[in-house]
Amino acid sequence: MRARNKKSLIGGRGAWLGFLLLLPLLPLLWQLSKVSRRKKMNTINDIGLTVNGFLIDQGYGFLSNIITCQAAHETANFTSHIFKANNNLFGMRCPKIRITHAVGESQGYAIYAGYEDSILDLLDWLHFHRLVRPYSSIDEYVKAIHEKHYFEDKPENYIAGMKHFYKLYFGG
Repeated sequence: MRARNKKSLIGGRGAWLGFLLLLPLLPLLWQLSKVSRRKKMNTINDIGLTVNGFLIDQGYGFLSNIITCQAAHETANFTSHIFKANNNLFGMRCPKIRITHAVGESQGYAIYAGYEDSILDLLDWLHFHRLVRPYSSIDEYVKAIHEKHYFEDKPENYIAGMKHFYKLYFGG
């Protein structure tokens, strides 16, 4: 039996070369580890996943699923003209008495530089109306925002729309 070369057991140049090739991938692996810590979803498009992850990263994990479903409902699963043209996830209009993240207005709706700003604007609206809190159900959340005149439709219709996306995205 022949003795093995110690260099081949330790790795030698090949191991260093492999390590150097993997080094540029470390930031990508770190990002993937962040995504894997987010809540798992059954079916969701990239925008919905980004909305949910942004809310979690901002510290609103307790509202992330509800607001993600709200955005999907408001934009017909992120396909509406107002969303695409204005980066407006929630059909927000420019406010008259509170701070906004909008950079303009078109067709009566706020325009945002990116949809992250649209999310921040909704969060500001929720804070302004003292509605940032954990909700036990979509029904409770919808009733709270309806009382503050967030939408004009019947609460039952809004609840049904949000529950549709909750079931689709989160399987609940």
